[in-house]
Amino acid sequence: MTEKINEYILTEEKMEVMFICPRCLNILKNPVTLSPCGHTYCKECMDIITEENYNTLYCQECAIPVKNLFDNKILNKICNVFSKRHEITKALMLSINELEEINKDDNEDKE
Repeated sequence: MTEKINEYILTEEKMEVMFICPRCLNILKNPVTLSPCGHTYCKECMDIITEENYNTLYCQECAIPVKNLFDNKILNKICNVFSKRHEITKALMLSINELEEINKDDNEDKE
């Protein structure tokens, strides 16, 4: 069972990378996708980038001038679900670790 749990955690970590904002390095919140390059940032991060560049918009990843920003509503829903699932996974892992410790202590007491 531990092997399957570890496999699940690795899969979660691989998925998380896809939902990370390159600016704040957190899971995207209110993601906006830049045109024409297609890179995506948190709305708040994009506001900060705009302010830092004196209201001139450039993508921080590729330095291409941004013509338009699009609220990425589908990605926002996916990120929200992923964030909730990520928190639940963390809580489950803590519970599993606690149970393993209890089981380990019980086995040591029997010896």
